Amino acid sequence: MLDYLNHKLSTNPENAEIRDKVKTVNHLVTFDSPLPEPELSQYLSGPESGFDMVYSTFALHHIEDAQGIVNTLSDKMLNKDGWLIMIDFEGGANSHHRHGHGGNHGHGGNHAHAHGHHHGHEGHEHHGQHAHQGEHGHHHTHQGEHGHHHQHKEDLAAKETNAHLLDGNSKIPDFVPRKAGFTPESFTQIFKNAGLVDVSAQYAVGMIELLHNRDMWANVVVIKGRQDR
Repeated sequence: MLDYLNHKLSTNPENAEIRDKVKTVNHLVTFDSPLPEPELSQYLSGPESGFDMVYSTFALHHIEDAQGIVNTLSDKMLNKDGWLIMIDFEGGANSHHRHGHGGNHGHGGNHAHAHGHHHGHEGHEHHGQHAHQGEHGHHHTHQGEHGHHHQHKEDLAAKETNAHLLDGNSKIPDFVPRKAGFTPESFTQIFKNAGLVDVSAQYAVGMIELLHNRDMWANVVVIKGRQDR
């Protein structure tokens, strides 16, 4: 998604006036400190701090404390009237998105969620774009690289090449907290609990995934909510 935005900025003639005003920052967001210095003071301090938009794609089902991270993005990243937009797998009785758990899991790969299926998968790392033309045009994206490998030798290779994705104990995470995804109703409640208003969640698209040598259908839900504080 970030690459697509940058492509549009660099190739569309109507974006010529703003393309040089967009700055991208790339950092891991934590509950305690959304951005390190100097970006924290540069973008999240002062009367006009915060982003007009924060978006995350296919990341939240990997986060155990989903409510906590949505609270952090809402409270610490958005300016007033800024929007949080998330895309993730739709759960429920008809959902077929599943992460297999037949052994250890390595997180690796490049923009692919690779345990047999290859859709773009973004999460964990945050990239913010700050366009300054009159009002602040701030955008912050939740982007990263994941892959789940179910064989021991692949786990070792993933550990060697993707050390930046290890957990706090320098181990490869061995579970996916929300492997069934989210229903629009559960997603909506998380956003409302975070104080967001004008919340809207709905089925967006479906995709075919190759999982354990089987083609399986996965639904995708998109949700948005506005910061009004």
